[in-house]
Amino acid sequence: MLNKKIIAFDADDTLWQNEHLFRDAEAVFIDMLSEYEDKDFIAKLLYEVELKNMPEYGFGVMAFTLSMIEAAIRIAGDRLKVKIIEDIQNLGRTLLYNPATPFEGIVDILQYLKSKDYILYLLTKGELNTQENKIKRSGLAIYFDYIEVMSDKQVANYRSILDANNIDVEDFIMIGNSFKSDISPVLELGASAIYMPSKYIWQLEEQQEYESDRLKKVKNIDELYDYIKKNL
Repeated sequence: MLNKKIIAFDADDTLWQNEHLFRDAEAVFIDMLSEYEDKDFIAKLLYEVELKNMPEYGFGVMAFTLSMIEAAIRIAGDRLKVKIIEDIQNLGRTLLYNPATPFEGIVDILQYLKSKDYILYLLTKGELNTQENKIKRSGLAIYFDYIEVMSDKQVANYRSILDANNIDVEDFIMIGNSFKSDISPVLELGASAIYMPSKYIWQLEEQQEYESDRLKKVKNIDELYDYIKKNL
């Protein structure tokens, strides 16, 4: 049984920017296909295709790229130009090179927590290679005692990690930007969470927020740091 508190961080849009890159790519994709269909229709269809493909493709750049190609074929059919498929592939490839530059203040928070001997976890979801490369580019791996790229962030996924590492829910705190993936499942387990909403949130990550005596909501990294220094 661990007697030190485990503080876990989400990665994308908690430690560095991510969602805005997908938003920008989606806007480019919609422009590419606008000669074939109305832009609102394209956006709606792409979301529907992503949702349909989720059980098989999972999350991440490859899943998004394959869904864009499928949506393009469904929109244009035999009229679809080969050049557009090539452009979609290149668009997806650019997402693989997210610089993953840490938000200002993140390193200070991690250094402070390490100085207090907290055990730090990094729990992210998505494609293994993509996420591992972002973590490497971020330079933040040195601060974490445990890193896992999760296939999903449901209650069962968190429970599996806690059980595998012999962690009591009372000793676990999750910090993240997505209420659906980072906060709600952890609260449901009986653990605690700190919610720092990001400017952009993927449609599939949207969920109604609720309050809990095991939940603290902060507005930004400065407020997160202040709360950590006063309470952890």
